[in-house]
Parts: sequence; C-alpha cells; structure tokens
Amino acid sequence: MAKPNTTFNLDVKDLELIEDALHSVIAKRSNDLITASDAQNSTVDRASAEAEMSEMHDLLGRLHNQKNWFRPKTGHSYIGG
Repeated sequence: MAKPNTTFNLDVKDLELIEDALHSVIAKRSNDLITASDAQNSTVDRASAEAEMSEMHDLLGRLHNQKNWFRPKTGHSYIGG
C-alpha cells in the first residue's frame, strides 16, 4: 500500500494563490447562502455549505499558523505593516 506524500515544496506565491482561492470560494458560498435566504425555493443545502466554509476557514488558519513571520533582530522598536 502506498504512503501519502507528507512533504510539499510550495513557495510563498503558491500559498498566496491557495489562500486567495479559498477566500474566493468562501465568499461565493457566503453569497449563495445570503441569496438562498432571500429566495423562496432554495436548492442550497445550508448545513453543507456552512460545514464546507468552516473546513476552509480551519485550513486557512492552519496555513497561517505554519508561517514563519519575519521580525528584525534590532534593538529598535518594530512597527509591522
């Protein structure tokens, strides 16, 4: 039986693309839910859409937590931006 690959070679642009795509899907699902709540005969499965969005938010959080944030090692105050 094959083992899954647990090592990925992604650069910063790859991660940015993944994060942007996840944000776009979340925005579309949110819009679908808003539109469905206004419509009388909605075919949108609210629970499924909310679960999917929650899963994507969790993934975005895990990606965020794995980043190494740059902070200069100087004696001066640092104001991030």
